[in-house]
Order: sequence, then structure tokens, then C-alpha cells
Amino acid sequence: MRGIYGARHRQSIAFIKSVLPNNRLSISYLMKNEITYHTYDINTLSDSQRKVIADEVFKIYHNIFYGWSRKIIDKLIMEKDRVLYKLRIFKDGNGESIGFCWINARYINFQGKRYTIFFNAAGLDSKVRKKGLITSFFTSVLIKYVITHPFEKIFSFQRLVNPASYNAWANALYEMYPRRDKNTPPSYTNLVSHLSNVFQYKPVRKGNPFVVRCDNYVKLDLDGDKPKVTIEEKPEIAYYYSLTERDPDRSIVMIFPCNFKNAVMSVSKYLNKNIRRRLQI
Repeated sequence: MRGIYGARHRQSIAFIKSVLPNNRLSISYLMKNEITYHTYDINTLSDSQRKVIADEVFKIYHNIFYGWSRKIIDKLIMEKDRVLYKLRIFKDGNGESIGFCWINARYINFQGKRYTIFFNAAGLDSKVRKKGLITSFFTSVLIKYVITHPFEKIFSFQRLVNPASYNAWANALYEMYPRRDKNTPPSYTNLVSHLSNVFQYKPVRKGNPFVVRCDNYVKLDLDGDKPKVTIEEKPEIAYYYSLTERDPDRSIVMIFPCNFKNAVMSVSKYLNKNIRRRLQI
């Protein structure tokens, strides 16, 4: 079985490398004259070094979000029981900090099985959003881990505090939950219920762990950053609002399997969309 799995494993890696857009893989090089970044391995840092980084992250956070205190940021950066913990800080051409992204992973035991759960938090100044900075960082860290740990049960679990984030994930991924066009398998509902408890998220309704209370909010009015599309133009956004009932104190938790099937099918989904878009031009 391992021999067969290994062959499929190598074929999947080759396929992903062959079809991923080169500009996404080399985004830091394409933008090196405009945006720079520094990546930290949080697990290797001392408490004093973590506090310095927490101070920097909070300053960036305060410009983009509201809701979390400095104490909360400190607690998150000081977490020690993480299998992996990477953090990247982005700076503009003047050396000013304009964004952050951290990615960590932890082991979770549930119903006699061990899962590796990835979690990330990120924020970028509105002037540099939609440039793939966070996506490329998250993808590179995640894929490297999946390749080097092929027999682990790996999932990504995120809390999405605005509909634009949900729309982006729903359009990018082949398999994720919840979604408007597919029922959520009971096994995923049970796992999300357990994870929401671990992460101390508070479900709004009994029996539906995907809608939780929100304590972190986006400053949408920064630099004139306003929604550019209507709900009707984005069905995934309409679905997000149907779940949250447009209540700003509600958010969505999302989960997706980090395996080669989902990676390959998500890339195929991306390519098919590009082809259809070009044929319509």
C-alpha cells in the first residue's frame, strides 16, 4: 500500500508543480522592489523576542481590525504547544509595516484519531490586498508540510470574519465546508464542533457549529475600501449572509482537508475557470 501511495504522492506533487501559476510561486521576487517581508519561526524564539514581534503585530492589527486587545495578541504569539508556527511581516518601500500573517499547526485528538490542524490569521493594508501575498505564504507552508507528512490527517480550520474571505476560499477550493452547493458530511460537522470547543468559539445555534460569535472585526472603511459588488453578483457572499443573517457579531468557521486530491482538484478548478473566462472574452 505504501508503494502505491508513494507513487500517487509523487505524481500529485509533479502535477501541482506543473500547473500552479509561476507568478504565485514567485510573488516575493516580482514585488521585491515594492514590498519586502521577514519570516519568523516563532517556535525558535525566546519569550522576549516573541513580545517584540507581538508589539509589531498589534500595531498592524490596530490599523486594520478592532476587537482584539494587546493581551490577546500576546497570548496567541506566546503559544508554545504548536507543531509549526511561522509568522511573516510585510513592509512597504518606506520600511513601514503594512501587514502580517501567521500560520501554525497543532495536534488534536478526536474520537481515537490524531489530526493536524492548521490555523492562520492575517491582515493587510487595503492598498496591497489582492496581490497574493498571504495566499502564497500560506500555500507554500501548507504544501511543504503536507508533502513531508503524507500519512497525517491534516485539515485547515479558519474563522472568517467577512464575506469576501469566504467568497475567496469557496471559489478557490474543490472541497471545503460549509458551502452552498454541497451538504456537509456528519463527520465534518462533528469535527468542527469539537474544534470550535478547542478554539473557544461560541456557536450561535445548537447543532450548527459553523456559525459562531465574533470578537474580531474588519475596518472596512479604511482608505475608501468599500464593497465593489452586490450580493446578487456573488452567490457565495449571499450564502455567507444567509448563515450569519447579516449580523456583524457573527462569523463563519470553515474547514477543508489538506490532501493531494483536494490540491489537485482545486488547481483543476482554477484552470477551468481561467479557460472559461478567456473563452468569454
